[in-house]
Amino acid sequence: LTKKNGEEEAERLLIAALTLDAHSEVSMEELAMLYVRTGREGKAEVLLRELIALKPESSFYSLLGIVCERQGKLPEATEAYEAALQRDPHSPKIQITFARALLSCGRVPEAIPFLERSALRETHDPDVLMLLAECYEKLQNRKSARAAYEKLARLQPHNFTVKEKLAEYALLV
Repeated sequence: LTKKNGEEEAERLLIAALTLDAHSEVSMEELAMLYVRTGREGKAEVLLRELIALKPESSFYSLLGIVCERQGKLPEATEAYEAALQRDPHSPKIQITFARALLSCGRVPEAIPFLERSALRETHDPDVLMLLAECYEKLQNRKSARAAYEKLARLQPHNFTVKEKLAEYALLV
């Protein structure tokens, strides 16, 4: 059996299971995941929306956000991540994902508090600090940008980009 044949068989079986029980959350979730893995985001989105109507969990909203992002539906992705965050407000991963979605929509000021909270929780994640520093720069908040780059320099002392940014800020003083 090839991978494609296995996926087709899995899809057929999951659809058959849904024919027997149209509200089977397990079958819906598995079929939505199959659609995501095989690049059929439109079908995955429809199933996820149905699944959310039955069981509004943060993981389903997060997956819906990913599916919407892949389809270029950035406002819908942002809404889905926000709904996920409402259900799991302490998840740094969801906070970061929501912040990235806000940034994709050009909503930089709104993204900063989520990145700041994530940076406090994920103290060893250089990606969050870099994103936060870049946001501060976009808003021309040099003091906060410099502080974020200084934290990054402590985490990654050999990061050339961070060294360059700190050198730029040293010239501005």
